[in-house]
Amino acid sequence: MPEYVLNPYVHLIESHLDPGDLRYAFFHQVTGDVFELPADLREVLLSTRAGKQIVIDPLDMESKGLAGQLILQLINSQFLIEAKSDPIEGLLDYSVVRPIQNPALFYPSQNGDLVVVRLSMTNRLCSPLPGQTPAVVEELLPAPAATVVLNADGSATLREVFNSCQIAVPRGKALLEFLTNPERQLIKLAPPNADLDDPNQTFNAVPRNLYHSARWQSSESTSPSAEFHTMGIEDAEWEFDLIEPTVNHAFRFPSTALGGLDYGARFSEATFANQSQIVQAESAFNILEVGAGVGTFARSFMRHASTVLDSGGANLSYHILELSPVLAASQKKLLSEAGTNVEHYQQDAISFDIPDRKFDLIIANEVAADFPVAAVELQPANESDKDPHRVGEGVTYLARYGLPGEQVEQSFRVNAGAFEFVERAWQHLNPGGRVIMSEYGAVDLLPVQILHLNHDEFSIHFGHLKTCAEKVGFTCELLSLAEFLQIDEHTLMLASNDEHIICLNHVLSRLGLRVPYAALTKSDFETQFGSALEKMEVTGPRFLPLSRGFYFGPRIDEFMVLIMSKP
Repeated sequence: MPEYVLNPYVHLIESHLDPGDLRYAFFHQVTGDVFELPADLREVLLSTRAGKQIVIDPLDMESKGLAGQLILQLINSQFLIEAKSDPIEGLLDYSVVRPIQNPALFYPSQNGDLVVVRLSMTNRLCSPLPGQTPAVVEELLPAPAATVVLNADGSATLREVFNSCQIAVPRGKALLEFLTNPERQLIKLAPPNADLDDPNQTFNAVPRNLYHSARWQSSESTSPSAEFHTMGIEDAEWEFDLIEPTVNHAFRFPSTALGGLDYGARFSEATFANQSQIVQAESAFNILEVGAGVGTFARSFMRHASTVLDSGGANLSYHILELSPVLAASQKKLLSEAGTNVEHYQQDAISFDIPDRKFDLIIANEVAADFPVAAVELQPANESDKDPHRVGEGVTYLARYGLPGEQVEQSFRVNAGAFEFVERAWQHLNPGGRVIMSEYGAVDLLPVQILHLNHDEFSIHFGHLKTCAEKVGFTCELLSLAEFLQIDEHTLMLASNDEHIICLNHVLSRLGLRVPYAALTKSDFETQFGSALEKMEVTGPRFLPLSRGFYFGPRIDEFMVLIMSKP
């Protein structure tokens, strides 16, 4: 029977995002494939690094259950290869590509050498501290390596690239090792007939170790998120540029994807699409925005809404409920410079109380994920209780709103803070008024914790939230955010995250230019930076349809909007 060893191009990586759950995975540096394996199988694979060989009969693996299936997948993906076999031989007919998720840029030096501007691809630091951006590396590529990189557009296989560049296979293997090294990951090999423009395919990814830098350490607070927003935010721009970009922040500039408007203006356009939705007020149309970020949404929303309301015979009166003193200061500065008058309240959204004030519209845009959740545990049956029963703070909300208790989950969470906010919003809304909540989540997905941020956030179960709102008395409409804003998903966007922008700014700083941390369309990017990059002969920036989901900021297709109307 054949003996197998771990492919020398396979490495162990780890994730430290969840303090209570250190996770490990193996990744293939040439293909980008990743396998997260059970601890016992992981130890077996690692033992081959010490010279041990594993005897495997592939025909016998199908009878070994899950472990056997995993071993077959490892063999088929060339994580496990036969001892003394060539680890590259089976990949020569794979296409050579530059990973979309790698932010590296290339330009010729004055001597004609190819310079790569890159970041280390061995580690990814989430929630960096202010000023803690990754170091940019400039590196001269050897001529053969430069030739391979510039030909890595997916149109040729590794064998064809070696032949066309007249690179002998032994030398080619050394180049492959250099270019796919975990530090660089400048090229990858894609299997035949793969979708080369899918940014989430493994050959377009850059697997690496994940570390967390600045998780907020709260005290024994009943609302850690509230405590974070009160004391944990130190720099408003840093928070939204490099820690938790919102959809609004990403699209705070006019974009063809939004019909030439920015996010706030487009949101206003969608809100007042029907003039009959404007509640006629004797003196003012009162709007409350909950959690206003740095203030860009309010600025744009008010500009657009004022025009609409004026035509309907109402005057706009805008109010902001904000817990963070730092963000409130940013909002006041930005809005005063824009010449707008806004009234601020510093209160927690889930318990806010503004006496003698009713609103015609309450907007909670991308804030509900910060609200607290409550746990529900399924307690097994015991001698005195024949049937399983549920315990935990979340049980109260299941009963109050008639929410279904998910039978398949031993334990789960409910969006308790969002429910409390809906109750408060009802009390502060005029008859005929509306509440519009947008956030990431799904109709039937239980709240999931987001681990890469510096504070706790949970996705929204919009099915539960809609049920809650209807129980309170609202009539509801649930839409995807893309549907609500009528987003053009075919718009070509700069394929980027914060690391791409860091590399771009390193290059463009020589010409006094700076790319904002924002989602930029191809046309806008080329208008602002195209001539400069062309002058420097920079290779690297790429553009994908918005529907592909790889641009600065969160994926719009993961967001929903709940519109609640008070009869």
